[in-house]
Order: sequence, then structure tokens, then C-alpha cells
Amino acid sequence: HSISLLLSSVLAAISPNGWVYFYTRILTGICIGVGKSVCYLSAAEFASSQFKECAVFAVSLNSQNGAIFLALVFNFFINDIGWRCVTLILFSPLLICITGLLIIPETPRYLMVSGRKEEALETMRRLYK
Repeated sequence: HSISLLLSSVLAAISPNGWVYFYTRILTGICIGVGKSVCYLSAAEFASSQFKECAVFAVSLNSQNGAIFLALVFNFFINDIGWRCVTLILFSPLLICITGLLIIPETPRYLMVSGRKEEALETMRRLYK
């Protein structure tokens, strides 16, 4: 989903007209929805039982606060740098997320369901040491 989100954001930034921009932003929104569900699941999976709710809340709060902050900041700068630059800047945190996906291990639950029990145990050892 990260690659499709990256592509839809770039396509939105280089869109030749409003209709293409509109449809690429719809695609971007769908990709963001999928990505957020993965973030919530990962936060709940990796947090200890006493902090699961706090971890999911923190992911949600940071996401919403970031969107509000960026909207306020770009409200003042959009005339100076243009909407295409704003669109490119808005998807730049995705590069950090893609890097994180390469670093964060699969969840132990997923590994167990997939029949990879040794990997699940090793992941749990690394997470809970």
C-alpha cells in the first residue's frame, strides 16, 4: 500500500487538471485508510497489555494533530510555493514510514498464524527483553 500511496501522491502533484487531481486524491485517501489501520494494529500488537489503549490513542492523536498543523502552516505558504509543492511535501513523511516498514519486524501473532513459530519466538524475545 505504501508504494501505491507514494505513486498517487506524486500523480496528484503533477496532475494536469483539477479532475485528475481529484481522482488521485481519492486514491490517496483510500491508501491512507489502509495504512492507518496497519499503524493501529501495529501499535496495539507491540505495546504491552497495560499500554495498548494509550499506544493506539497516541497514533491517532499524532496523525490528527499532524494533519491540523500542516493545514495551518500551508494555509500561510500556499500562495508562495504553490499547491504542487504542498502536495509533494505532504507525502514526504511516507518515506519515513516506508523505511520503518523495512525495520519493524512482523508481529509475533502473524508469524505464529503463518506457521513460522521460531521467528515468532525470536521476535518476542527481541521485543520483550
